[in-house]
Amino acid sequence: MYSANYYKGKNYAVGYATAKSPLGPFVKSNDNPVLQKNVEQGGIVTGTGHNSVTWSKDGKQMYCVYHGYTQKTGSERVVFIDKMGIDENGKLYVDGPNAE
Repeated sequence: MYSANYYKGKNYAVGYATAKSPLGPFVKSNDNPVLQKNVEQGGIVTGTGHNSVTWSKDGKQMYCVYHGYTQKTGSERVVFIDKMGIDENGKLYVDGPNAE
């Protein structure tokens, strides 16, 4: 996973690329970005990026931890954590951004 676009901008987003080897070559997913602003869908989050992946204590649920801006916080970043996973077709997804 990687962050793309200007880090202070509303279009800062997260994408991913895959490879058969840890050294590449990497191919960007056609489904990018997998995490991006949601204001056009009625949400309040922009500037999603700088993410990390972690797991629940029982190892069953994957989470994406990242920062973004909300209409309420203005130019101050807020940390978010949302569920993520890999679907049956091997596609990575993030259930976010979620400001709740």
